[in-house]
Amino acid sequence: MMKRSLTGSMILVPAALAVALQAGSPTVRPPDRSVQNPEWGVRIETPRDFRVERSRVARHLAGVERYLRAVDASRLRPDQRSARLRNLDRLRAYRKSGVFPHNHVVPDHRTPVFIDDHGTLCAVGYLIAESGAEGLARRIAATRNLAWLPSLAGDPELAAWLDREGLGLEEAAMIQPTYGPIEQRREGGYDTATILATGLSGSMIAWNLLSREGGSTGRRAGGFGLGVGLAQVGLGGLGLLLRQDENDRRDVEIAHVAINVFVGSAAAVLGLGNLASGSAESGDAGSRRPAASGIEWSVSPAVVAPGRAGLRLALRF
Repeated sequence: MMKRSLTGSMILVPAALAVALQAGSPTVRPPDRSVQNPEWGVRIETPRDFRVERSRVARHLAGVERYLRAVDASRLRPDQRSARLRNLDRLRAYRKSGVFPHNHVVPDHRTPVFIDDHGTLCAVGYLIAESGAEGLARRIAATRNLAWLPSLAGDPELAAWLDREGLGLEEAAMIQPTYGPIEQRREGGYDTATILATGLSGSMIAWNLLSREGGSTGRRAGGFGLGVGLAQVGLGGLGLLLRQDENDRRDVEIAHVAINVFVGSAAAVLGLGNLASGSAESGDAGSRRPAASGIEWSVSPAVVAPGRAGLRLALRF
């Protein structure tokens, strides 16, 4: 009787220990799909919205990566397991970069965006491209850019990629986030400001070229040309700052920035040349001509509207 009880106890102790160990080990649950399309914060409008959106996508991708690393992949071939781990490492690097697509297409709800208007790839598109199948990513973007992954189940090239990379269609669908709509606002009209500034600087360039003989007209042209030119160069510098803005300033094109810098520089250099020439002539003329050009100018930053900065040009004769 005692021997039977001892045997039963010896059987129960390992079983209880196994249950305790299992209960104590962390369980990684599949990511909640609701975070892919939450009810809150649908439209992305303010800088805070952009930060929240980026944080939301990053948290989603971190949860998916954590879950996929915990999944038992022993059923896969060795080459598939290696490819799977490489993709999870790529997913981590993508998440840490914090550069995610924008939804400029659907104005009223969240949607997947394979590649956005800026050329930014979504997480799945990034994994495909980084694995050497960029052509597949580009084809999906060109034909089904807003598609959910399950709707692409019939794509044989995508199916072959998933098999080769050790990922299931359902797992790839877990990775795919959605993105809230971003209104394509043209805040500030930078392109319009570029056109106006280029017109003014062009006029100053012509005036300074026609006033090379010096005299009061040349000095006046030089003063205006230098001031207007520096103001346009400043507009170019402002454009570089706006391109880094979280508010997605798509109206600020790099070509406009370049035009402002080069045309403004040309007007400023010609204006400075006329001013220098006028000052030299004044020195040669002695008392017959007033000393210096008599022109004072300044360029300073200014707040042109709440939350918007600009430049103020002041000229005095």
